[in-house]
Amino acid sequence: MGKLRLGIIGGGQLAMMMAQASNKHNLNLEITASDPSSSCPAQGHIDQLILGDFKDSSTLQKISARSDLITYEIELANADSLEDLVEQGYDVYPKPQVLKIIQDKLAQSKFFDKHGLPIPNYCKVDNLQDLRQAIDMLGLPLMIKSRYDSYDGKGNFKLNCESQINEVFERFKHGKLLAQEYIRFSEEVSVVCVGSKNGEIFTYPVLLNKHGKDYHILHRTLIPAPVNSDVSKKARIIASTILKLFESIGVFTVEFLICDDEVFINEVAPRVHNSGHVTIEACDYSQFHMHLLAGLNESVPKPKMLVKHALMQNIMVPTILAVHMQSPMTTLY
Repeated sequence: MGKLRLGIIGGGQLAMMMAQASNKHNLNLEITASDPSSSCPAQGHIDQLILGDFKDSSTLQKISARSDLITYEIELANADSLEDLVEQGYDVYPKPQVLKIIQDKLAQSKFFDKHGLPIPNYCKVDNLQDLRQAIDMLGLPLMIKSRYDSYDGKGNFKLNCESQINEVFERFKHGKLLAQEYIRFSEEVSVVCVGSKNGEIFTYPVLLNKHGKDYHILHRTLIPAPVNSDVSKKARIIASTILKLFESIGVFTVEFLICDDEVFINEVAPRVHNSGHVTIEACDYSQFHMHLLAGLNESVPKPKMLVKHALMQNIMVPTILAVHMQSPMTTLY
């Protein structure tokens, strides 16, 4: 039996780790990835690399010609072109329609608002007048987020006072923005969950995330999160609900802000996630293995912890910080 051809949009660390999971578990996949850089992390772990921008439709056509199944490791993929591929009969997961909602922070907020899910209050901001109205409605400080092309903390700015208003428009000269109520959170947690083709949804234990004070990149993750059991239950239910509403398969990650035992959705990633790297050593099925299995099979196994607790520490060095790359190290105990 020949190998199934998997195409991954993006050749970063997440694509590399998917390829490693495929090789480790003998999934019989021939993997092609596309990336703008010939020296991307996945190079050397995959069968073929196609050079091209994530939004370039011709690049997606090239990868589709070499793929039976397509997924993505980054939210910057061209959702419209992926929808075209689905119409042409290609199997793409998670659904491009879901990616389109998540790519626009305003559309994402409206979607969750419509379904009664807990999110910070928000306002659309296209100009100075909109921003002043947002300050009147939501107060200060405010979280300002670029509606597009922002993820993992990129494209965010905390507006502390009115004297910083000009700085907002200097930072986001050409961007449409979202203003969010600032949540004075005590902890940030994430829930990695996976949906299967048969409709089952499984979640990993809730993860507690700490970010670096100077570089705002994930610094440390603990699994399971040492938080109130009611908080953990709420977070897992909400994450499962989101995946169910999207009717999508594969791994999704939902980040939450905790404030006085209440949880607020902060970000949603329709992909494997940096906080989930800890699952490689801490669980019987890593998030990367699960994401591949979700695309290949009708059902997926329920992941289990192999240890009671695990800690993942990202090792940061100056040259790595310059390009925002991370090297995870997991401690099991």
